[in-house]
Amino acid sequence: MLAVKTSVYGTITEQDGGEIIKDNCSLHPIYWREYPGEWLRFHADNPEVYEHLHRMAIDLLELGRNKWGMKSLIEVVRWQIAMNTTDPVFKINNNHAPYYARYLMDREPRLRGFFNTRQIK
Repeated sequence: MLAVKTSVYGTITEQDGGEIIKDNCSLHPIYWREYPGEWLRFHADNPEVYEHLHRMAIDLLELGRNKWGMKSLIEVVRWQIAMNTTDPVFKINNNHAPYYARYLMDREPRLRGFFNTRQIK
């Protein structure tokens, strides 16, 4: 299946497997896909989660890993934040994992294909 979105900003094509191909696209990667509002709110309210995930994924890549599971990184972030904060209500929904995986791969060229993704229903 091939999904194509064209605008004045360029053309974005999504192929099976979630690969994004951009042609003269100047939009920020957050606009390349339809992210759910719950994830967008969480991401905006908790930018440190993205920073943790990005740093860990790049560290793994630089260690020679070429694939990794986002859910395992989410678990590490939960632990790190629990150890470094007194916030008793901080939670990361497991449903956010596929969106963080796609967002990281969209934003960081070195991470393209690093996380396995499935079609989102």
